[in-house]
Amino acid sequence: MTLLETTVKECLNNVVKQYASQTALIENQSKKTLSWQQLQQEVESVARGFLSMGLTKGDRLGIWSANSKEWIICFLAAAQIGIPVVCINFHLKKRELLDLCRLTGIKALCFSDGFKSNHFIEVINYLSKKASKNKDALPQLFISMGNQQAEKSVSLSQLKEISQKISDKAYQHAIEQVSVKDLLTIQMTSGSTAMPKGVMLSQYNVINNAMLSAQRLGVTHDDVICLAVPLFHCFGLSSCLFFALTTGCQLVLLDNYNAEDVLKAIQHHRCTIMHGVPTIFSRLMKHEQFSHYDLSSLDKGIIAGASFPPALIDDIETILGMKGITISYGQTEASPCCTQTLPNDALEIKRHSIGKPLPFVEMKIINLKTGKPVPVGILGEICTRGFHVMMGYDNAPDKTKEALDEEGWLHTGDIGYIDEQGNYHYAYRIKEIVVRGGENISLCEIEEAIAEYVGVDATKAFGIPSADLGEEVIVAICVQKGYSIGESELREFLQERLARYKIPKELHFFTEFPHTPCGKIDVQALKLQLGYGVSIKDEKNMVAG
Repeated sequence: MTLLETTVKECLNNVVKQYASQTALIENQSKKTLSWQQLQQEVESVARGFLSMGLTKGDRLGIWSANSKEWIICFLAAAQIGIPVVCINFHLKKRELLDLCRLTGIKALCFSDGFKSNHFIEVINYLSKKASKNKDALPQLFISMGNQQAEKSVSLSQLKEISQKISDKAYQHAIEQVSVKDLLTIQMTSGSTAMPKGVMLSQYNVINNAMLSAQRLGVTHDDVICLAVPLFHCFGLSSCLFFALTTGCQLVLLDNYNAEDVLKAIQHHRCTIMHGVPTIFSRLMKHEQFSHYDLSSLDKGIIAGASFPPALIDDIETILGMKGITISYGQTEASPCCTQTLPNDALEIKRHSIGKPLPFVEMKIINLKTGKPVPVGILGEICTRGFHVMMGYDNAPDKTKEALDEEGWLHTGDIGYIDEQGNYHYAYRIKEIVVRGGENISLCEIEEAIAEYVGVDATKAFGIPSADLGEEVIVAICVQKGYSIGESELREFLQERLARYKIPKELHFFTEFPHTPCGKIDVQALKLQLGYGVSIKDEKNMVAG
């Protein structure tokens, strides 16, 4: 077994050579399909269109859309000519999108009509007006992937028309400039500060991580993946799109997770693979119409992205019939998979561990103080090294140095241990991040948003365990004297500033916060007052160092 030295373009070419007429994509919403050869033709046309609009290698393209065939076409087209893609969460609001564009230096933005109540067109119109006065900081080209046009956008069909201006020689030259070590995508991940960090992943990172994870799962070109996780997440990008590119398997695209839509898609398309965060699986089995659907085709998949009760694995194997379910651990900075159980591992291993490292992936558990490896069974920080580790954080050398040491080890900020069989176990995070249904949420970002509301004196956000979503966000708010804050009004205020999944589950109001002797807000006292006690992540004596 060796690591691949193939670009995205070469991966697509290889699949087309083997399975040209076979179905590559099925869009569940529209029922539209593309064969591998048709997908390749669409990708090449859009890539030429990008070039005709003046985009060149190194320029950055944002994609703001729910899952769709257009999302995949635009991503692959950009990758072929060395244009890194900034994958954008379709829940983002205007202010968040504006901040992201400034942070990442996006030159062109592909967008859909919107998602549910989040209408993109008016936001794009606002952004394009702002862009005319901020040419260095905001996108200058807007490309509509949907049915609606913004005031200053071009459609994909128009892009394809002007693609003919690019000669075969110019197109081939652009392709030849692309290397496997080139930047493929910038994945946004919430940090411990209000602004997210951009994780830079190369073509080499993502292609090899997907190839090895797919091999461990046992994916073949005969498999059909039910793609219900977002493509803007590294999980969806790697374990769905790049599983298909490295194996030739088929993708059934759902625009977003909806339990009944997933049930229908699995039954109709005879899907064999489904990945997801724990919430996806648990909600599927709890659906009132669950027993009415034939899910017998389901065989395997990956569960990752959040903690879950061990009994969930039993239910997935027995109720869903997915005997080949595997548990994976990773993070965006690792492309994302580090460890993964085997499909035929015993239930006991799947219930309590995150498996063994993928081939070519190095792992170790270190003492937080000394940095030295700890013995078997002792808690410490999980570190990893290898082909899968990110290129770094975008425009953040100091943050990169904090995460990557001089020997190339990625310090994950997660606490875990290794057992005598070589299986790794995840315990909790050091970082102030809450993972709700697979979405990373910065507590600092929520605190800053609430602090903007009139009458707020101080805020403290923290996570609590949730059987359904892994974790939920709780916020304690200290109200200034002379002010009264209504919860419904504050929630309306937050809905204009934060994506829906970031909205706290509970808001608790105080006239005074407890403080530690040194004057800091006493978080543990707050938790005790609210009835949540002390979490495992606060029990420092359990950790080596």
